Amino acid sequence: MPAFARRFIDLTPAIRAPGSGVGIATRHAFEAIRRLDPSVMGACRIRGGRYHWIHPLERLMGRDATLYHSFEHRMPPLARGKRLLSLHDLWTLRPGNAWQAPEFQKRQAPLLDQAIRRADWITTPSRAVLRQLHELFPETRARSQCVPWGPTLDPEAIRASEGRQHPIERRYFLTVANFEARKNLPFLLTALEGLSGFDWVFAGSLGHGGGTILAEMQDFASRSKIGFHFLHDLTSDGLSELYRHAEAVVLPSLDEGFGLPALEAASLSRPLVLANIEPFREIAIDGALYFDPVHGAEALRAHLLQLLEDPALGRRLGTQSFLRSQLFSWEKSAQAFIDIHRRLEG
Repeated sequence: MPAFARRFIDLTPAIRAPGSGVGIATRHAFEAIRRLDPSVMGACRIRGGRYHWIHPLERLMGRDATLYHSFEHRMPPLARGKRLLSLHDLWTLRPGNAWQAPEFQKRQAPLLDQAIRRADWITTPSRAVLRQLHELFPETRARSQCVPWGPTLDPEAIRASEGRQHPIERRYFLTVANFEARKNLPFLLTALEGLSGFDWVFAGSLGHGGGTILAEMQDFASRSKIGFHFLHDLTSDGLSELYRHAEAVVLPSLDEGFGLPALEAASLSRPLVLANIEPFREIAIDGALYFDPVHGAEALRAHLLQLLEDPALGRRLGTQSFLRSQLFSWEKSAQAFIDIHRRLEG
């Protein structure tokens, strides 16, 4: 029997939180890996999931998995298998992190620390997270690398959205982000004060502390001359349609592990207006307009007005973002993951 005849990818994030960035990326990574290596099996720690259930005792003894690839922040103590950990971020290990529920951080931080120390190899989706990993765990420098993700929009959904007349009548800007502190959504309100003549669409669900953030934004919307739309539970073709008709996609995040909405928008040739943070710059480089997500409200306001007044600028930025997006694909990511599998096998 060849080595790693039982390769498992833990798909728990794709089952527990299918609409989250990590859940979506986990599913796309698995599907892309399976296209190149059909012997890889999906695993899930949740009973009743659509993927094979690995019993905790089997994990403990290493009875099944000879290679275990986890996109979740935990790692079983396999007796004879190799362990690949694909990290999205390291926020859970930041003391006093306001971006996650305290009880979640208290429960997950020891598991993530343990997973990092147990892993035979570690990947991150951005160089920013890789750098943070090396700062916190210098010993991982010799067993870690960056494997960027690819766009996660369904090609069928993109084709389905072509030619549709979007129901939002006025020109609009789009922000795809959950309502949580890290996404920095209230920052937009300062830049939008007093503006009119366009709409703004927010596509995302409520995260930690999201109710308070949403209430603040709804209060601003009730007094603003801008038309605000708060959408959630969008289908893939509905999201593709929103991207396709937007004047630009605006993302004010304070921090990200990668930046899937930026890459998705770029893959549809949409102009990007992004917070000046390292993961966004890794994706867009010079194919976007940037602003400081703490002190840059005036710069953001100027970018918005410039795009409204100069359609040629938007077309030029859309072309640049599209060309940049072509460097990212799940096929490239899957090949990198399989290369790591084989390296561990060797």
